[in-house]
Amino acid sequence: MTGNQTYKFYRVQENGTLKPTHTSILKKESHISNNYTCHTWLPDGRLIVCTDQGEILLLENNGDYKMMLSESPQENFNIECIQTYSKGFVIAGDNGAIMIYEKSEDPKNPYMKIA
Repeated sequence: MTGNQTYKFYRVQENGTLKPTHTSILKKESHISNNYTCHTWLPDGRLIVCTDQGEILLLENNGDYKMMLSESPQENFNIECIQTYSKGFVIAGDNGAIMIYEKSEDPKNPYMKIA
């Protein structure tokens, strides 16, 4: 669950109930915004979380922070929505701009902006 100053990571238990496992993004760099605007699950089980400052965060499948993508738009780009597709994901911002990212084999840059 993401929102303004809100991040909660839940796991489904065997009895079907949800159990919160994180209430903040663990090990995230302190300069990154806490106003999370949207998120999506990737096919490999990892999570992408976006912020109001144009930051795209990659989290491991257990909810732990991995990295901020180097090709995050940043600079006054409020990411409002994100959607996965077969090769990666698409983000859109409040200024009407749309950006497309595709998976790469580079571990330092796992998703590259293509448009």
